[in-house]
This record gives sequence, structure tokens and C-alpha cells, in this order.
Amino acid sequence: MVALSWISVFVIKQSKSRNRSVNLLVTLLICLVSWYVDWTGLLAYYADETFFEWFFRPAQVFDGILYYSDHIGMTLNNSEISPSLLKVCYGIEFLVYLFPLYLISQEKLYYCEFCHRFMKSKDHYFPQAEQVKEYVDPIKTGDLAFMQQSEKTDKVCNDVPEQYKLNLHACPECGEKYSIFITCE
Repeated sequence: MVALSWISVFVIKQSKSRNRSVNLLVTLLICLVSWYVDWTGLLAYYADETFFEWFFRPAQVFDGILYYSDHIGMTLNNSEISPSLLKVCYGIEFLVYLFPLYLISQEKLYYCEFCHRFMKSKDHYFPQAEQVKEYVDPIKTGDLAFMQQSEKTDKVCNDVPEQYKLNLHACPECGEKYSIFITCE
């Protein structure tokens, strides 16, 4: 799943896509094709045929999945798994293949229009909550001057009851910055 997520992010970054719907659709297609190729390979192996004989017959692949669960099945500790439980396992497997879709939906990809590349993300934590509260409005407008005057860390400080987190995206080439609203934790 990590490899599928990495492939999805790689494709999105190479295409320089900033459209969330397109990114999710590309990721969905990558996940579905991966799941389909997995089953096609398994069924071709059991049928003693070539991969491409199965790949271009999707209806037969889906029939093969049902046949596999009903007639070939699996065993666990020398006891046979029932076909209905096996179908539930296949459903869970399908959802696991779609997990990168969730990861991509959570990913925030900001793009530097000047350098034509994606920005890198970094979290900053500010343990002086009272001092940072004064700067919340300027932060919303993109003024990050308070960062020079405030004490910040790259990790959560467990010694303070309240702190602020700033998720900052910056272009590694030109230094252009984009901040996500600061939150109190």
C-alpha cells in the first residue's frame, strides 16, 4: 500500500496536477488496476494460462474470483475457510487496496507557480500560546514575521498545557511560503 501511495504521489507530482478530483481519480485507477492485476495473475497461475489471456477478459476474472472462493478456497491451520468468509476477506482485501485513496485525500499538495514545483511541508510548534494569540490575525493574511521573534520547535512540547501548531509549506527553490491556519493544541 505504501508503494501504491508513492506511485500515486509520483504520478500526481510529475503531472503537476493541482486538481483534487483528478488526483483522487488517478489514485483510484492505480488502486483498481493493481487489485485487478493481482487477481489476474493468481487466476492465470491456477488456470495454467498466460497472464494476458486473463487480463483482457474482465468478466471472466470476476467469475474466476467467485469460482476461486467457492471451489478452490484456502486453508488455515489445516482447516478449510468457508466460501462466505473468504468472500468477506476478499472484500477487506479490496478495501485495503483502496487505502492509498484515503491517504491521497488527506495529502495537501501546494504548488509554487514561480518555480513550477511542489512545496515541502513542515510543522512548527509554538509553546508560548499567549504570545502567538496576538499574531493569529496577521498569520491568516500570510504575515509570518512573528516566527523570527517567537520560540519554536519542530516537535510537540509536552511540558506546556497549550501550544500552537503552524503547518508551513515552502518552496525549496525560491523560498515562497504558504501557511495553513495555526491551530491550538
